[in-house]
Amino acid sequence: MRCSQSLRNRVYFELMSHYGLKIRVVFAAILLSGFVSLQAFAVSVETLRVATWNTHDLFESTPNGVPDIADSVNFTPSSWRRWTEARYQSQITNLATVISVMKPDILFVQEVAGSNVLHHLTHVLRTLPEGAIDYPYIAHRKSPDRRGIDVALISRYPIKSYDLKIPVSGMRGALVVQIDVDETDVYGIVNHWKSWVGDEKSNVAIRMKEAQGVRKEALAILTEKPDATLFIAGDFNDNLDGDSLVKGLKAFPTRDAVSQVTDDTVFYNVLGELPKDKLGSYYYARRRVWNTFDAILVTQQMLLPIDSPGPAWRLPPSGKTTVETFRYPAMVGPDGRPMPSQRTRIGGTDEYVLGYSDHFPVYADFIRGNVVKK
Repeated sequence: MRCSQSLRNRVYFELMSHYGLKIRVVFAAILLSGFVSLQAFAVSVETLRVATWNTHDLFESTPNGVPDIADSVNFTPSSWRRWTEARYQSQITNLATVISVMKPDILFVQEVAGSNVLHHLTHVLRTLPEGAIDYPYIAHRKSPDRRGIDVALISRYPIKSYDLKIPVSGMRGALVVQIDVDETDVYGIVNHWKSWVGDEKSNVAIRMKEAQGVRKEALAILTEKPDATLFIAGDFNDNLDGDSLVKGLKAFPTRDAVSQVTDDTVFYNVLGELPKDKLGSYYYARRRVWNTFDAILVTQQMLLPIDSPGPAWRLPPSGKTTVETFRYPAMVGPDGRPMPSQRTRIGGTDEYVLGYSDHFPVYADFIRGNVVKK
């Protein structure tokens, strides 16, 4: 029998989740035939935090190393590093603590030795006594890097696909990932380009080839989906005004430089939002200088005003952005540098520092845009 009178109420709640996201939850209360039915109509994510972090030699501790990870023999209890299980667990816990405070939705990761350490890291994140956070989705492919350190990505949102591209033979490659964020496609390219160790001229040439290879992958995505949300992030081992980024990838550190290019696809380095004294994420001890090796790049279209047609996610206008080189207080050493876990000599004595990483992480917040309907 159909009820002659019905009452329908919608209650809207604006709240912040413990992950730091603003979530709109819409409930419908329907009163029919003397009982109440409660139904969730929609969940809409309005802010997306993207971060990148070189976790610095994240190796397991095993008695004899891992057979398919070359440098793992140096991360055993009997090796010169004295890499014990307790020290490995300390590093994992320290990294997880920083991530739980930073609360990224998508984290680009570098220098992870295999998939096991990623599963360990996400397990610790889920079980932290305070600030537990779940990253149920992992993207990782074993690279041909001679040391066995790879790039990867962990996400709070489902990963639809991922593939490792190798622009330069023998290098760590670029991990191309597609993620479903609240029914919007988000693309990420995780990078860790050639370091400064070795011949400088050769290193510069390798980074330029890596930049050109990543640009090719990015343009392939944008050719198919011109309004794609695309993040290119990682440890580029080059400063924000370096040739590999500016000339190779065509990523610029100022909005003006990006806006002046109209006949080509260019990218914006969001670290350009920071003042100079906040830029440094890595201190290169050999040359005693701070570097901006860690960065997040976005497409030119992701700078469009939020109310104009374009990508699903945008960087807010200049002056309203949230971009940070995250200097978690406990990981900042006496000299201002990030403290890694390492064996070192202090006051003439061989000691072990239970630290974090030799890089500070970097993050940026993005907001929803007016998606083009097709």
